[in-house]
Amino acid sequence: RNGRSNMTTLVKRRIELTVGTIKVNPEHRIAGKVSKSYKPEPNTCEVSIWNLSPEQRAALSEQKTPVVKLAAGYGSGSSGLLQLFYGQALHVTHEIQDMSGDIITTIANTDSGAQKQKARAVFSFGKDTKTSTVLKRLAEALGVNAGNVAKIAREIDGGAQGSMYVSGECFSCSAADEISHLLRSCGYDWSIQDGCISIRKQGAPIDTFAIELNS
Repeated sequence: RNGRSNMTTLVKRRIELTVGTIKVNPEHRIAGKVSKSYKPEPNTCEVSIWNLSPEQRAALSEQKTPVVKLAAGYGSGSSGLLQLFYGQALHVTHEIQDMSGDIITTIANTDSGAQKQKARAVFSFGKDTKTSTVLKRLAEALGVNAGNVAKIAREIDGGAQGSMYVSGECFSCSAADEISHLLRSCGYDWSIQDGCISIRKQGAPIDTFAIELNS
């Protein structure tokens, strides 16, 4: 496949970060990196925040896989911000810098990686079930936003692979693995982008980019 890799650095911009119930004051120093691609592996984000309050640090440590929303842009409000990452926090650490005494909180995040890994497809279909019906049910089993699943399901219905399950099917497997098998058979690739399923034709270039944050 052809692809390209871009690195964008966001300097002196407004960064808006929410982790679970905690909205980080944009006046805090925030730095980190967002890595995104159309590959099967989940997108990742690591962000560091300087000198949160003891209460905020404790609250972050207590939350289990909270939703992380990260946006950046110019200006004083949220209207001009671009969403850079939407996913779940995996690990939170707090470290005291020896020289400065600053306390840096680092949050490692993934874009629906846990759901993709754990989701199971346990159901069956009778004869003459349309491929699109199976795709939609598998997407539901993932437990993330369906994204463009409905649009692709209509495309599949109109193609040669619209009746892959004429004999019926019984599933007890990884939902992500079965979606991959179904879509490959129909000429598509898929990934999860900002919590949404994103499907596109095989052969399209894979864009890989990383965004460095420094505020």
